Amino acid sequence: MAYKVGSTIVIDDRWESCFGELEFGKDFPEPQKMLQQLHDMGFQVLLWVTPFVNCESKYYKELENQQVLVPNIEGEQAATFRWWGGTAGLVDLSRNSGKDWYKNKLLELKNMGVDGFKIDGGDAKYMPAQEIANWDLDPSAYSDLLLEIFEEIASGNCESRAAWMSQDRNIIWRLGGKDSHWGEDNGLKALLNLSLHLSLCGYDALIPDMIPGRVQTMNSDDPLVTDELMVRWTEISCFMPFVQFSYFPWNYCESTERVIHGLAKVHKALEAYLAESAKDHSAPLIRPLE
Repeated sequence: MAYKVGSTIVIDDRWESCFGELEFGKDFPEPQKMLQQLHDMGFQVLLWVTPFVNCESKYYKELENQQVLVPNIEGEQAATFRWWGGTAGLVDLSRNSGKDWYKNKLLELKNMGVDGFKIDGGDAKYMPAQEIANWDLDPSAYSDLLLEIFEEIASGNCESRAAWMSQDRNIIWRLGGKDSHWGEDNGLKALLNLSLHLSLCGYDALIPDMIPGRVQTMNSDDPLVTDELMVRWTEISCFMPFVQFSYFPWNYCESTERVIHGLAKVHKALEAYLAESAKDHSAPLIRPLE
């Protein structure tokens, strides 16, 4: 794996002018210069991407005509669906036209200096319904077609939260977004349960998603998490293969920041052990006592 502790910045959504264009928008006027500056500071840079092209994209009609997108049942237009970012078509990775377009867009970003990608989507619930699509691919199999492309372009430097029979791929596995509370209902307790479950399924290289959950990303009026929850979230995460912050420790009081800094050092101390353990796939890195 190419990640190093504290060395990777992930630029999340809104770097594009429109979802699915796969090129930097007006808010990033000098992207190549920015990437070089971040590299000079010692950071790798990952970009958040999906296989969706929103209907308002400047490329949508062109891609629809070129059969890059999954066609509707009549085969003349793209089959559309709703996802959390709007209404879109799905890049048809079962066709060479879709696979080649998508791969070339990612390679352009890679050649610009992007090191890897945070893959979102790819799961069956964010695809056109089979009743409206002229498409015979099993929706679950789509996830692995997607990961195959990313493994080829940036092996070991991509993360995904969706997979299907993909245990052998050199991809870092991200737990789905967790809500910023204590409970088993997609909160902190769910993080531990899911980590154990995925490990037993053979997905070893886990990122327990963001510390301390997706605070204020679902609702900007939600309160920030307490110091205690911030510490406990870090405490669990530091024993996972990877650690990722979305809300930073220095936004808390000095004593909280100091504790989190100490836990980050614990994770750093485990780096060699985790790297060595990852070479042997005879047992998962995160495992139940039994």
